[in-house]
Amino acid sequence: YYKILISNVGTTTGSFSVFNESSPGIIFDSVCTYCVGTGPIPPQQICQVTTDPLLNQNIIIWEKDTLYTGPYIVQKESTTMGVYNTMATVMNNDSSAYVDSISNPMIQAFKYRIGIPDTCGFGTVGYGSFHQTIHLLTSISSSTGYPQLAWNPYYGFYYGTYYIFRGSSPATLTLYDSISASFNSYTDVAAVPGMNYYSVSVLPPVPCQPSRAMNMYSYSNVSPVAFTGINEYEFNQLSVGPNPANDILNF
Repeated sequence: YYKILISNVGTTTGSFSVFNESSPGIIFDSVCTYCVGTGPIPPQQICQVTTDPLLNQNIIIWEKDTLYTGPYIVQKESTTMGVYNTMATVMNNDSSAYVDSISNPMIQAFKYRIGIPDTCGFGTVGYGSFHQTIHLLTSISSSTGYPQLAWNPYYGFYYGTYYIFRGSSPATLTLYDSISASFNSYTDVAAVPGMNYYSVSVLPPVPCQPSRAMNMYSYSNVSPVAFTGINEYEFNQLSVGPNPANDILNF
């Protein structure tokens, strides 16, 4: 018994038949399987990854390829560098945004990528480039007493500016300041006394247009810091002497 596999690499429309060459009148059983998305589909790319400030969850966003109708494979880097694990398979008719409800953005940054299976679903054609989230750390500077921010760069697309958001809660974050993407730290010398919440973000060079409406900033995690304010001292009484003085003046 023999089996013959014909792979339609050229994507030419047609059909195939198997017959006995010595007895042309006898047609053998033949099956033609049409695979979804037959043709050379390039690796699919993530448009951006961001953190939802209210859910505290990462969101992976991509734009659907109009020539591809199959599923998308969402992967996250494991605890070993360069090794990725599959998180989910998202069908083409679903939203082109996946929420990572397992990872905690407060702990660290995360890397993601997406891929597509081959036209018959037996393997993977290839994966696009990875995108890495921004992880923000906040603290009170021991030298200045002001809130200070430090974060890792976003990886996945080019950007020239970091946008710093601040609010009294994760739900009230508003754009506060912006700095060059050459730097990864910031000191807030105009912080409001009390609990301050911060997030750092970037903008993709080309806005994403996924099948799910959302803010186009790629946010970091929301990081809080308590600022008590700069201490001020007031004196009710002050005495200075002696008067006149020669060498020493006592306060």
